[in-house]
Amino acid sequence: MKKTVADFILHNALVWTADDALPAAHAVAVAGGRILAVGSSKEILDGYESAVTTDLKGRRLLPGLHDSHMHLLFTGHFLQRTNLIGCRSIDEMIERFRARGEDKEPIIGRGFLQDNFAEKRMPTRHDLDKVSQEQPVLAIRGCGHVVVANSKLLEMAGVKKGFGQVDGGEIGYDKDGEPNGFLAETAMALVWSVLPVPTLEATQNAVVNAARELIRVGITTAHSDDFVNSDWDKTYSAYLAAAKAGDLPLRVNHQLRFDKPQDVANFVEWRAGKDKEKSPHLTPENFAYGPIKLMCDGSLGGRTAALNEPYSDDPGNYGVQILSRAQMVAIFKEAHKAGYQLCGHAIGDKTITDIIEAFAEVIPAEDLPKARPRVIHAQVTTEKIFKRMKELHVHCDIQPAFVPSDSPFLVSRLGEERAAASYAWKTMRDMGISSSAGSDSPVEHFCPFYGIYCAVTRASADGHPAEGWNPKERLTIEESLRAYTVDAAYAAHLEKSSGRIAPGLFADFILLDRDILNIPHEEIKDIKVLAAWVDGKRIFGENL
Repeated sequence: MKKTVADFILHNALVWTADDALPAAHAVAVAGGRILAVGSSKEILDGYESAVTTDLKGRRLLPGLHDSHMHLLFTGHFLQRTNLIGCRSIDEMIERFRARGEDKEPIIGRGFLQDNFAEKRMPTRHDLDKVSQEQPVLAIRGCGHVVVANSKLLEMAGVKKGFGQVDGGEIGYDKDGEPNGFLAETAMALVWSVLPVPTLEATQNAVVNAARELIRVGITTAHSDDFVNSDWDKTYSAYLAAAKAGDLPLRVNHQLRFDKPQDVANFVEWRAGKDKEKSPHLTPENFAYGPIKLMCDGSLGGRTAALNEPYSDDPGNYGVQILSRAQMVAIFKEAHKAGYQLCGHAIGDKTITDIIEAFAEVIPAEDLPKARPRVIHAQVTTEKIFKRMKELHVHCDIQPAFVPSDSPFLVSRLGEERAAASYAWKTMRDMGISSSAGSDSPVEHFCPFYGIYCAVTRASADGHPAEGWNPKERLTIEESLRAYTVDAAYAAHLEKSSGRIAPGLFADFILLDRDILNIPHEEIKDIKVLAAWVDGKRIFGENL
């Protein structure tokens, strides 16, 4: 019998396919960037031939992983800024800023969590003035929903005594009425607006640097929130330049963030012009416009997630609802009319309820199953919310790494009852609510194996608590893998081309240094990727 010619064959592997039709296999044949066949090594070697046949020596092969919600551009910029992750005191944060040496203006760092500080308080402008009183200094909380500015930056932004508040945001003041440097949600725009805007070259470098690092940890598709404002040309041009230079090694599905209906209409018009250009370097396969996303509330760590009842450790504070339900509906109507999938950032139970009811108001009931509206984060939930999600065919994008980061303060923020019902990933799955996983990088590190470790153990990197926080909500390894593969592809309507190792799908896979399905859970976070293929091309890894 004549054999079918393949571009290459991988055999003698432990293939986890994420495909219910053939969950496990040992070999894969590839041609033209697509998977030709999957099966036993004997079946593939007997039925296919290629000049490139690689023995994977019994190693574990997985579908290329998705990060279902992250910020690729912000991650790239973060890699160039002061890393404040893991700071245990305000003094340590100040020293990290100082250690950067001859920084050009402005001095920006990200990643602090005030609950982890020895001082147990939010830093202020007075703290950051110790870094510099001549240069603007900005410290971004890990969640990205709260910043602290030094006196120089507040002066540049015109924030002073008597300035007041802004809609959808919060500005902190000392007892004497002077601003203390705290800015949350929409108030952050006051300082960002006076800081230098990244150049096209810097934006391109951010894309390239982030994409390179994502591939190294096994992410072959990033669902990225990059189209944030009206400067769409720069974002598009940065990706195009990276692709032309051969520096865009992964697929990107863009989550498009708007805060008013006219933004949607303007984007539709802008996109029509770009689509006419038909660049061969940016195609729907590697650069897709995905759902329209709304930023609806803040974060629990910053006490800006919108809750139905006040924060247990801040009576009277219900959080910040950035968009009302009526505003959500107005934007979603414009988006749905234009044919876009709908999704939104919603963390607090108040906002989650409003956004899913906005879905119900905009999307006809008969269209909900195929529409797959998405809630990003979905952290503070109730049984009632989950039942309504199930009725409306809502998909949730979860971030497993939030559990070890947030669990130390959840009971104080929410009280025992609400905390126990939050981050309920297992309950969500058991109730039949589809979910996918990601990092929200740079909020958390983008390594998916750390995310899988967190989903499986619900423990910190050093293994605390030993049984995991709220252990009944732990996921199995296979459930976690599905959240980063087939279920993440499903979230973005990509299941017919990605997320599984199956005939006809993209030849995107990764090879691991150990078998994730058969190692102690504590080792999962330490897994390394030996090689990665995208579109049938090996773009990372040494000779095998």
